[in-house]
Amino acid sequence: MPAVAMIGNMDRILACISSAPSSRNVVLRALEIGAQTGARVVAVHVQVPQRHRTTDATVDHNMALARAGGAETVVLRGRDVARTIAQYAELSRVERIVVGKNESLPSSRLPRRRDLAQRLIAESNQIDVLVVPADPAQYRLNRIARARAGGSYRALTGDLVITGLLVAAAVAASLALRNVGFADANIVMVFLLAVLVATFFVGRLSGIVSSVGGVLAFNFLFTEPRFTLVVYDTQYVLTFAVLLLVSLTISELLSRVRSEAAASRRRADLTVAVYRLTRALLNRSGEEAVVNEALEQLARAFGGSAVCYLGEPHEPGTMVRVRGDAGLFDERTALWVYQNGRTASVVASGAETGEALFAPLLGGSETIGVIATVCGHDFDDTPVSDRRTLVETFAGQVALALERERIAQRSEEVSVQVEAERLRNYLLRSISHDLRTPLAGIGGSAAVLADMGTLPDVEQVRELATDIYEQSTWLSNLVENLLSLTRIEGDAPAITTSEETVDDLVGSVIARMKRRLHRHDLRTTLPDSIVTVSVDAGLIQQVLMNLLENACRYSPDGSRIDLEVALRGDRVQFAVHDTGPGFVDEDLAHLFEKFYTGHRRDADASRGVGLGLAICRAIVAAHSGTIHAGNHPVGGALVTFELRGWAQGHAGE
Repeated sequence: MPAVAMIGNMDRILACISSAPSSRNVVLRALEIGAQTGARVVAVHVQVPQRHRTTDATVDHNMALARAGGAETVVLRGRDVARTIAQYAELSRVERIVVGKNESLPSSRLPRRRDLAQRLIAESNQIDVLVVPADPAQYRLNRIARARAGGSYRALTGDLVITGLLVAAAVAASLALRNVGFADANIVMVFLLAVLVATFFVGRLSGIVSSVGGVLAFNFLFTEPRFTLVVYDTQYVLTFAVLLLVSLTISELLSRVRSEAAASRRRADLTVAVYRLTRALLNRSGEEAVVNEALEQLARAFGGSAVCYLGEPHEPGTMVRVRGDAGLFDERTALWVYQNGRTASVVASGAETGEALFAPLLGGSETIGVIATVCGHDFDDTPVSDRRTLVETFAGQVALALERERIAQRSEEVSVQVEAERLRNYLLRSISHDLRTPLAGIGGSAAVLADMGTLPDVEQVRELATDIYEQSTWLSNLVENLLSLTRIEGDAPAITTSEETVDDLVGSVIARMKRRLHRHDLRTTLPDSIVTVSVDAGLIQQVLMNLLENACRYSPDGSRIDLEVALRGDRVQFAVHDTGPGFVDEDLAHLFEKFYTGHRRDADASRGVGLGLAICRAIVAAHSGTIHAGNHPVGGALVTFELRGWAQGHAGE
């Protein structure tokens, strides 16, 4: 308890994890101190070049125990474990290091070297080191388990057979060289070559065995008395010692180089895989495209199937969207990873066998989902820590890409809301202004009529009534445009199509606008045959009324207005042409924008909110049609739009 009181204000506790029997006690002790003091526990494991792979299972178990207790796990690489840990602790501002003390067995007669705890105390300057002992019985059990996990006896036998063959080949080559007159000093090189080949292609143990075997074979075959292990010349004893020492040194150095090369290849493969994923995700937009690309890259990197579970935003703690073949994976494990935000691994079942890794997609404030993959056979020799690092790195990149897409989507939604609010405010201001003007005119005309005597002037009454009619018609058109805009741009556009003849559509529009058109010379040109279109009659009539209303407004009284309808293949073209001043050039690019009033040239420029042509474009687009506006070559404005249609009797052709 006093030791705990000394570190009451620390920020981090470093727990040193290895395959040693004391590592479990180290983890439990570090977690206990962290819980009592509120310090952050970091479990660290150092991979050294000559560390045997069979220790990975014990290390992984201890690291999993640390993660289960809420500790952060870190894997470092270095030759000197104590120095690597001390440097990391100093850079991370660690206040306390918890390390295990591993005693040799009591029966061991070998001289004891300084263990990790002693070296850490020597390497650490201002950092406290807490040493946790291990039970000798537990150490014995750990050594037995490690020996059993050290690989297959059949594989070991195969390695020894290969080593024996290499030594035999070296002996045969040496005898052949001896027969052709090579000196013993040159023959020694053949045995050194055998050591190199054995170490490089088989392993460290094979190099050691070939070193000893080479020395014994050289003594047996090439020194007097031959075919015995007795040595007459004492100088050969030194030669054998140097030969054995050189052979063992070469074997050790080559084994280290081989191990470091393998580790470098793994790190390079990891870097390339992450780079390939990052580059691919940068070229994808949309959540579905990001997930599909991530699964493709994940399956390519691990050589097995991959799946992605995405959480339901509206139901925290649940996953509903799945990409990939989820049948190969345990969804309960995926849900646990999603809810706890930690990596997990299980044995895959079904068509594929191997280790299935599950990694959470950690966003800025929440877990987005889970990715899982089955490790292919190419990863059998890869340390578990490297596999976890790779899948967690993949998960981090995928989470960043998904966060980017969701932020972009939210930004777009906010932009749409801001634009909608701006347009709404503009619409309210425009409508309030444009409603007051005709209402004031209607009210004024009605007041004049009310104040007239019993015998009013008929002509004056007609003028006032006409003014009231025109003002009310303008209001009616404004309301119709607003209603059409609501129908077209709603979440679910309410368009009900039916087969209508062009003659009926045009005739209905002319009848409704008879009073408005009586001041102009309207000329209509219709197809000779009966032409049918599949449209929402009310909306298409609104388009024609808007176009004719604009033609009347911007054309002088008595001028000509042309309404032409023509069948061109499977398209019906409607065209409205007036003889007014036409469009201003700088307005042509903005004619179909909502609330764009442009450079009006009529005396009634203050009337209108700029919705007419915008609504026309929306209605025509809803019918899969096209609309264009411009100036006619002979003068005046020309607006055309096309819809799908057919002549009577040709609908099915």
